[in-house]
Amino acid sequence: MKTSTWESFSIMRFILRLLALILAAIVMSGMMLGVGGSAQHPAAAFATASGTGNFREIESSPRIATLRKRLEAGDKGALEEFWLEVARIGTPLIEPAKDNSNQVIVTFLWRGDGGKEGVGLLAPLQTSPGMPKFPLSRLLHTDVWYKCWEMSDDLRFTYSFLPNAEPDQGNVQQLVKRDPLNPHRMEVAYDEGIAPMEFSVAAMPHALDESWIFKQPTVPEGKLERFQLKSAILGKERRISVYAPPGYNEKQTGGYWLLVLFDGFFYRSSIPTPTILDNLIHAGKVPPMVAVLIDNPRESRAVELGYDPAFVEFLSKEVFPWIHEHWSVTRDPRKCIVGGLSMGGSEAAFVGLLHPEVFGNVLSQSGSFADGNGKDVKWEWLASQYKASPKQPLRFFIEEGRLEGVSREGPTGLTANRHFAQILKSKEYPINYEEVGGSHEPVHWRGALAEGLISLTK
Repeated sequence: MKTSTWESFSIMRFILRLLALILAAIVMSGMMLGVGGSAQHPAAAFATASGTGNFREIESSPRIATLRKRLEAGDKGALEEFWLEVARIGTPLIEPAKDNSNQVIVTFLWRGDGGKEGVGLLAPLQTSPGMPKFPLSRLLHTDVWYKCWEMSDDLRFTYSFLPNAEPDQGNVQQLVKRDPLNPHRMEVAYDEGIAPMEFSVAAMPHALDESWIFKQPTVPEGKLERFQLKSAILGKERRISVYAPPGYNEKQTGGYWLLVLFDGFFYRSSIPTPTILDNLIHAGKVPPMVAVLIDNPRESRAVELGYDPAFVEFLSKEVFPWIHEHWSVTRDPRKCIVGGLSMGGSEAAFVGLLHPEVFGNVLSQSGSFADGNGKDVKWEWLASQYKASPKQPLRFFIEEGRLEGVSREGPTGLTANRHFAQILKSKEYPINYEEVGGSHEPVHWRGALAEGLISLTK
């Protein structure tokens, strides 16, 4: 059994960042999450710090500085006015950066109870591996606790607070809280039967458009059905969800476009793929398509999405014929997309290389291109395969979060994705490569999915 060092670290990092010790044991055994971790390349020249150009800690912000001055001058109404304003506009506070039009000043706030206990912030704003430790500062002797950054104006990420505790204190599961002053929240579910967890969302003014993720009353909805497909190759049943577009016609001439996504549970929960497709199809941004969302349960995910020949055989010999038997979909590889996130993204590129006669389009979100093959190649195995193989009739959309440049060992996610994209370009593959203002998490992927679908169906 292959266990990806990259995947294990990334999953742990993601959990530690948001909920510290929650589900850590499950995650290390291959739980479905934003997997596909990061690591530092043996050559230091390849190391990329997430903070470079994306964020830097600062001592204060204009609003905090103004409040401090009023309080120090004895203005008794300043504190109440401040909290009333915060309640009106919500948090975090976002202000223009004085000397850079592409940066903003961001202030995270927590209203304390007047005691001396501290509060910590969990957010993907670190430049080194491990759990971030961001203690908030108390403003004078007030109930205002704050932490400030200057950051790029296109970032979007989730965060949580640890009130009355140091960020590295144990028993985090019972302590972590969302931001009560921020109305923008997101539920993240990691697998079937596991209760979702709620996070606060920090979105900068020019973050990637995610309007496609919301249901609209005037937009017709497609039909999503769930199945258990018996697999002789895998020796078990597999959950698969199939989306048929609004007005689906089984006699469609030439068949519908086909989209196959790995980590199906994630793509129908935290990333609302059916709603995204409804909106894109209604707006004429993509053609009507059938989407097949294949679950990869935590007990087998690391193997299946780690360049496993058996899983590829399951896809080509069982899933694909089953789809054609029951739905009117095209056999034209130019109208078939295979995609996924993290390990699913790099697996999609692997499937495309092996079966370009089936899939002519690859969509990768934060793909784990730093992974080796578990045998002779420790890092970036798939990149070496593409480099050594003849060019295939494939098109690519590859996106990576700019906050994914943190690593412990081997190339970072950002470095590996850049390198893979460079290899594709050198072999003259059609590729749209984007670096998005996000981290290794669904709040980034749910917006970027629409970008990928639009790009590959043009």
